[in-house]
Amino acid sequence: LDYQTYTLDLRHYRALFADVVLAGQLELRSPLMGRFRGGVLGAIDQIAPRFADTRLDAMKGTVGTGLRLALVPSEKIYLRFDVGFGPHGSEIYFQFSEAF
Repeated sequence: LDYQTYTLDLRHYRALFADVVLAGQLELRSPLMGRFRGGVLGAIDQIAPRFADTRLDAMKGTVGTGLRLALVPSEKIYLRFDVGFGPHGSEIYFQFSEAF
């Protein structure tokens, strides 16, 4: 099993089979106009088969930006469009709802 094989996810890199994931993220969200909100984020993480195999100097990073349209503002229901960038490429996401 190759624990150094990653797939790009907007929030972080993840492996299909990992026992340990170290992750951190910083996100800034702001109202834009009307029911639209925008955001930018930066995230770092690492996967490993065991905690003893993790190293801070092996962390991987991603950055991203997104746009949200509040469909039902009182319930925090959004239509989301996000794009994430990392050393292995970029990904585009559409989602109905909110990450948290």
